[in-house]
Amino acid sequence: TWQNVTLTTIMSGRKEAATWQNLTTDELESMRHLAREFPPIVVEEYKLVFFAQHKVASTQFKKLFRRMMHIDDWDAEPTVLHNRKANNLTYIDYIPEDRWHRIMTG
Repeated sequence: TWQNVTLTTIMSGRKEAATWQNLTTDELESMRHLAREFPPIVVEEYKLVFFAQHKVASTQFKKLFRRMMHIDDWDAEPTVLHNRKANNLTYIDYIPEDRWHRIMTG
């Protein structure tokens, strides 16, 4: 299932380093699907795009990103951190497509 797909899985078997410019059509479509299922967090000030994966300290990363974004209660409870409507983080699907494209290819 898509829940078990990671970027590592998408990029497995590559003989060269993957960049946004040299992704194959299949890799790009897999990443688009993954981004729809698990939208990456964007911290534009630091040009950071974070693709979360299961069991990789996402609670700690979300606290870090909230602190980087100068959110006063950055150390909120996990119920707030994992609630997209309450955590005040910017997800890529909140950003207009033309800006999203510049972020991912710039």
